Amino acid sequence: MMDTGGLTRRGVLKTAAVAALAAKAGRRAGAAPANDRITLGAIGVGAQGTGDLRNFLRQNDTQVVAMCDVNQDNLASAIHLANERYGNKDCKGYADFRELLERPDIDAVLIATPHHWHVPMGVAAAKAGKDMYMEKPMAMAMSWAWDLEAAVDRYGVVFQFGTQQHSDYRFRHAAELARSGRLGKIEKAQVLMPSNPGPNPPPPPPEPAPPFLDLDAWQGPALAAPYLGRPNTGTRSDRSFGSLSEWGPHMLDMVGWAGLHKPESGLRVEGLATWSKEGGPEDCPQQWSVDFEYGTGLKVEVRSQGFMPGYWRTRYYPNPQVVRRFEHANILLGSEGWVYVDREGIRASSARLLEGMDAARPGGSHVRNFLDCVKSREAP
Repeated sequence: MMDTGGLTRRGVLKTAAVAALAAKAGRRAGAAPANDRITLGAIGVGAQGTGDLRNFLRQNDTQVVAMCDVNQDNLASAIHLANERYGNKDCKGYADFRELLERPDIDAVLIATPHHWHVPMGVAAAKAGKDMYMEKPMAMAMSWAWDLEAAVDRYGVVFQFGTQQHSDYRFRHAAELARSGRLGKIEKAQVLMPSNPGPNPPPPPPEPAPPFLDLDAWQGPALAAPYLGRPNTGTRSDRSFGSLSEWGPHMLDMVGWAGLHKPESGLRVEGLATWSKEGGPEDCPQQWSVDFEYGTGLKVEVRSQGFMPGYWRTRYYPNPQVVRRFEHANILLGSEGWVYVDREGIRASSARLLEGMDAARPGGSHVRNFLDCVKSREAP
């Protein structure tokens, strides 16, 4: 999306003369000149947010200047990472994401908060003119996702979704096999993903939230709930769908990426699921089996652990000595062949289908792609 605002900081990011500033005194070795540097704010620096943060900290043309988290322990740890990386104490912490978004010196933000906060923060970031890298899921409801899409379009910001498999050359190759017709007519797509196993016992008695956590701010637009030893994100449907939220965007993405999602042709959906009977607070399905049938004739089978047919393992990885997680995979079955891909490898019905795969390898990480697009104003 193009920035039409005249001479702006983003325009400078794209056009600044790097050589003229390379000798600027005090610049750390390996860092980009100030006017070519992207300044970033990180909102949500828990486990996933810190993992993403580390990737941004590795980029020499980016400086993380601000962070926000309602968990002060998480915030302090993340700020320490940034200060250690840059050799100073310039990174500022916030408890309120709105204060971070008000800073005019911040070009882009990472949003890696609990799921129910993604859309409110994303819309606010777009209104503030901040490009954003947002972790999945985008939203807890399609209407919310459409609101975010409208805000991104209206304010002309760059948006990168945390579907990191788009930067994995193996998944990219599988999608290209389908789009190019090398598999023939795709007759079936099989989608495997982790389930939501684990105990769900009746909750312990509520307790006061620890002093380092602002529970009200954490819950935000979700339903109020007592503190039960943790903020209760888990699989409570007002704030997260568990594996459906976290792995669903990754694995179902292949259907669209391969050019197979055509709801205008007609779509029939049926499925079944299992729920915990332990009486705990988590109310999302633990295992599921869902079938989609499009008017084009394509069938999509979505299976979580517990519903995966055993032959899927032996058909695509017949060697029982090869230990694979097999918790997640995409399988595309065409009239001229098949391809199987997960984060550990890729196989196909014939070696010729894997020819040219290295040429499809993208030139960098998902984070790197986002930052390049912040500079170029192209879509990630």
